[in-house]
Amino acid sequence: AAWLRNVVGAAVLVTLVVVRGGSLRGIRLPVAIALGVVLGGMNAMFYEGLLRLPLGDGVAVEFTGPIAVAALLSRNRQHLLWVALAAAGVLAIARPGPSHLNYAGMGFMLLAATFWGLYILVGRRVAVGGRRSDSLAVAMAFSAIFLTLPALFRSAPTVTDPRVLGLGLLVGVLSSAIPYSIELMAMQRVPPAIFGVLLSLQPLSAGLVGLAVLGQRVSLLELVGFVLVVCASLGVTLTAPAEDAPMKGELLPT
Repeated sequence: AAWLRNVVGAAVLVTLVVVRGGSLRGIRLPVAIALGVVLGGMNAMFYEGLLRLPLGDGVAVEFTGPIAVAALLSRNRQHLLWVALAAAGVLAIARPGPSHLNYAGMGFMLLAATFWGLYILVGRRVAVGGRRSDSLAVAMAFSAIFLTLPALFRSAPTVTDPRVLGLGLLVGVLSSAIPYSIELMAMQRVPPAIFGVLLSLQPLSAGLVGLAVLGQRVSLLELVGFVLVVCASLGVTLTAPAEDAPMKGELLPT
């Protein structure tokens, strides 16, 4: 799944670069490759964790990565209060304990969280460094290459399954090519600390999708956790000081 979404995402983005008459020459290759490694690791660890945890819980544990970034990069104490509120929400959702979470799943999700935090930091460099779309195309292509051998080792018989390929096409477009492009646009305009807490909306959306699509029920405590992380997201946005906004010259062309 991780390999297919990166292959499809890379194919879509490279095609768009070619159609626009762009070029992959002259981009900041080390940064693009670093982003590719981060994307590959984040996706692979996320799916390993998802095998063992409910969707909402898994995303909540993974969200510790953006929370850590928000805490480390915050420039005022008020932001740290919102980060603490988001952390409390994640804890309520995860409810760590032997009767609830699979610890192997938690381990994979914590690795995914580490990559997610790195994604915010490296993605920010790509977003404000120019050639955003071209760099993302290279990153996705490198990520696909990075995951090829593990994917073939784990799931080679399913690669030729038409149903798997069809679902992989949808996942690649809907969860890689489109959202990563939009997130890099946001990173160009939003500081990493604020961006990290804004991502707290994702456990809520994951919980709703898990309920509607997978029939994974949400407990009252998890619902309270979702409300806490959404409040943290709103709070950090509404209280962001003016100096956290990017300078006009920082909005570089893609």
